[in-house]
Amino acid sequence: MGDANVGKSSLLSRFGNDVFNETAAPTVGVDFITHRLQSDGKTIRLQIWDIAGEERFRSLTDTYVQGIDGAVIVFDITNSNSFKNVRYWSEMFNNNQSANVVKLLVGNKCDLSTERVIEHSEAKELADSLNIPYIEASAKDTSNVHEIFLTMVNNMAKTTVTSLTIEPIVSHEEKIKLECDVSAASACEEYRKCKLVLLGDSCVGKSALLKRLTQDTFDGDFQPTVGIDFITHTITQNEQSIRFQIWDTAGQERYRSLSGSYCQHADGFIIIFDVTNEESFNNLTKWLSDAYANNTNNVKTIFVGNKCDLTAERVVHYDQAKALADSRNVTYLETSPKNGTNVEQVFMYFFNGLISKESSRKTSSPTIRLEPKGKSKGTTSGFC
Repeated sequence: MGDANVGKSSLLSRFGNDVFNETAAPTVGVDFITHRLQSDGKTIRLQIWDIAGEERFRSLTDTYVQGIDGAVIVFDITNSNSFKNVRYWSEMFNNNQSANVVKLLVGNKCDLSTERVIEHSEAKELADSLNIPYIEASAKDTSNVHEIFLTMVNNMAKTTVTSLTIEPIVSHEEKIKLECDVSAASACEEYRKCKLVLLGDSCVGKSALLKRLTQDTFDGDFQPTVGIDFITHTITQNEQSIRFQIWDTAGQERYRSLSGSYCQHADGFIIIFDVTNEESFNNLTKWLSDAYANNTNNVKTIFVGNKCDLTAERVVHYDQAKALADSRNVTYLETSPKNGTNVEQVFMYFFNGLISKESSRKTSSPTIRLEPKGKSKGTTSGFC
């Protein structure tokens, strides 16, 4: 976390991909990456959230700092305002976390020595007053970038943090053997992951739909999503498994600009309206346009009429919604998170579609027949 343009995304790009881009655009809302880091003979899988520093996205921070294991607060050593705001970011973090969460202060762009306005001693004094370590780094020349995350991992290992994902390090040969031992269905990683994005107006029940799917519970006092939520959910049927990465986007107008970022590279869209709210139905085509703005229009899509249990309050009838879906060449289904109606069927629509796609690709692959060289007429031989 930290102010806009201090170089948070550049640090991540250097750490994750060993790439630096002088013209990197500011983060919109939040970005998320995973990266494996080796430490003391173990592989640690880090989930790193890059939070936008612009004022308009500050309200999102509370959501993403909950339940974290560590926080890196970044400022720009050539920008005094970003340094002054370190205390703001630290207080925002402290208000949402327990005292044992690991923290680190990073002074970025240390390669710009002639433009420096914050001296090392000044920043170190602030870090000491906050009781956190201090490191200076440069995404441009790679100085201390790896050390930032290695320091975090080592310090987290010393605390009571138990959520570090540790994977055994295996040799290349062992890795190949492990991969060969996996069944054909699960080995096809391309078809076992599916990114789904939920779109629709605020309060149509997107989060309630997800909670019914993943926890089989319903809470009538749901609060609107702030920014975006992210969950993974695996569905297994007939020895076939698909892990869904599901992005639950906020429907409020002030977060509308974020949707485009999360729609990119989606494998499917679930566009939801409330059958008791005509305005949410009228906005379906607008959400569909947002979905396809960053994707081709052949991405699997479904319209969902939610809250179908509220029959007495219904204002959008099934035939009306089905006609709109047909006109847009998308599927239509009605659901109720309250009583569970058709909730699983929504996601099975994507599951079955991906499995069918995989099967059709396998059957359409050309069969190549091999004959042994030099096979003489009348002899019998073959391959085992």
